[in-house]
Amino acid sequence: METLWDAFRNLRRRGFRTVLMILGVAAGVFSFLVMGSMAEHFRGLARQFNRLFENRIFISEKPSFWAGGGIISDAKLDKARQAKGVEKAIPLLITRRSSDSILIVGIPQVVIGIPPGSVQDVSGGFPLLFGSAEMAGESPALMGFDAARDEGAVQGGTLMLEGRAFHVAGVFQKTGSILDGQVFIPLTAAQEIYNRQGLLTSILVIPSAGADAEILAKSLKAGVPGVEVIPPSRFRRQVDKALLLWNTLTLGAALAACIAGTLSIVVVMLSSVNERVVEIGIKKAIGAENSHIVMEFLAESVLCAIPGWMLGGLLSVVFSMAASPWMRPMGAHLFDLSPRLFLVSLAGVIIIGALAGTYPAYRASLIDPVEVLKVRY
Repeated sequence: METLWDAFRNLRRRGFRTVLMILGVAAGVFSFLVMGSMAEHFRGLARQFNRLFENRIFISEKPSFWAGGGIISDAKLDKARQAKGVEKAIPLLITRRSSDSILIVGIPQVVIGIPPGSVQDVSGGFPLLFGSAEMAGESPALMGFDAARDEGAVQGGTLMLEGRAFHVAGVFQKTGSILDGQVFIPLTAAQEIYNRQGLLTSILVIPSAGADAEILAKSLKAGVPGVEVIPPSRFRRQVDKALLLWNTLTLGAALAACIAGTLSIVVVMLSSVNERVVEIGIKKAIGAENSHIVMEFLAESVLCAIPGWMLGGLLSVVFSMAASPWMRPMGAHLFDLSPRLFLVSLAGVIIIGALAGTYPAYRASLIDPVEVLKVRY
């Protein structure tokens, strides 16, 4: 405890340099948390994609499926349903919610025309915050959490799409997946308001029990000409590629954070050693052991790392809260600051603080009090 108190007093005496050291650590923590929160968001999306498309086959005109995937005739739906091993073939008409935004960051929010009663098959069976997934009544709409929040939707309220009023039949709970930005309406209504009578953008195929989705996908490719058939393995490969990118970015952010924090601590602590040569010499002359000197300097570096972590964490929270509303009109939600990220960053700054303070502490412990006092006095 006495060592910690001495370290705290030393930091207070050198206020300006202490602040610089804290800011250096904070900058590293901020970069790690911001990039890490984006990686957390995309990892969550990947998990939901894998859950949603596990043992599912997607048929569309083009591989770029979730903003529409092109237009196909619903005559292809009959061919898909006739294929051996198909339990369900669900027709979909997918279009972007807003036609005003040119720039879309992340996965766009969409309106999905779907046969009533098939919502749970397409949405992954996630629970609703309120309402029912049956889409009963005239012109019903089911909304994802983010879509409902952006529209201020309430149960029984009205949602306007292309000049037509839909009543909000239910809102899904927050999932952290693509479902949060989706709006489900009846397929016939979607075809009417978007002038796509008799047309679809995609078909979701659910294999029968015991059927191999990969083999069925090849059969569908041969039996339904002029379409792109995407099996579950292709989804997994695409998700793995995206995760590799974001994991690499997170690793780069973590490395930058380590470098920034380590350099700021090492430089300031070495300067502190040079300034306190006489003080250290006197302490050793009156009986301080090398281990006491080392522990004092290590305590100083760790004590600076923790406020740096707190400041960096606060800045990352403020940044994500300020940036999220600005990015929402562009169809983006990118930041998931999970408790795990804060715990990892806290452990990281403590380790970095201890490691970065090791060399300055070692330098301080080598000071010979006799030589110091000879030179000084």
